[in-house]
Amino acid sequence: MYYRELCDTNLPVAMAILKFDEIWTVEDCNDEMGKLFGMPKEEIIQIHDCRDLICHKDIPIVNRLLELVAIGKANLSREIRIMHSSGIEYWVSIRLTSFSEEGFDGSVMMFMWDMNSHKNNEVKYKILQEKYLLMEEVALEIPFEYDVENDLALYSHKLSRLRGLENPKDEFYPLEHISGGIHPQDRDKFLFTIKKATISQQTGTIDIRINVAEPRNLPQYMWFRLNYKSIIDEDMVIRILGRMYNVDEDKLLQEEVKRDPMTGLLNKIESENRAREILEKFSEQNHVIFVIDIDNFKTINDTFGHTFGDTVISDTAEEIRQM
Repeated sequence: MYYRELCDTNLPVAMAILKFDEIWTVEDCNDEMGKLFGMPKEEIIQIHDCRDLICHKDIPIVNRLLELVAIGKANLSREIRIMHSSGIEYWVSIRLTSFSEEGFDGSVMMFMWDMNSHKNNEVKYKILQEKYLLMEEVALEIPFEYDVENDLALYSHKLSRLRGLENPKDEFYPLEHISGGIHPQDRDKFLFTIKKATISQQTGTIDIRINVAEPRNLPQYMWFRLNYKSIIDEDMVIRILGRMYNVDEDKLLQEEVKRDPMTGLLNKIESENRAREILEKFSEQNHVIFVIDIDNFKTINDTFGHTFGDTVISDTAEEIRQM
């Protein structure tokens, strides 16, 4: 079948014979082409210069394709915007091919496919991605990602920026390497939590201290809360995704609430909570609790005053901390 006969078929693709010189004219087209532009095909054929059907920003793209077809290039395609009869821009995929290998006669076969929904979704996705990136930059959140199969965890550029590094960027390192920046008391808890989340689907929260000191300086830790979730594919955990945000101030406030303001030791309620946790966790073991009394403390208060008595309590508390 010759190309010129294609326009008379019922193939579900927009087709047209395009003649181009100083102006572009459509010699023939099928009904699908009319549907794409939102007008009868007869109106398209009658248009004086069909460049009016192309978004003016994309006319140079089509011009270049036509020039390449003229020198023997075949089956050239691009995504461009056309002007729908409603006045809106409409995305299509266009393919141009020459009729004959014997020489170019100024006519090409043009095929078009509707790409508008696909392109709009691409634009929406790009806008959504930019929106999330912007929100991430202005928020105090730090992304977390762990590639289970390759054992690679994200070290966000925002953590690098906190540490004063120049030109920070997102980088991936083995999980053990990443855990090196976590406080020694929190490291095992972090690794256990992440490893557990690689075995089965988990959603949870963990508080950890992360070193934010500049390189070669002594560690300086800040509290972060990591909200994480396992991502499943074909019954296997392939990723762990999450967000971390700074809870250092909250932790400090929580710690202050748990402690006696004068001595800095745990208050009565928190001491009871800690004791209960230990007894429940190690229920089969024996435990000892010390009750410490300051001898003659009433005499000290009565003789030297309550201010001096408070100093004695603080000094005693410091001695207990040093044990």
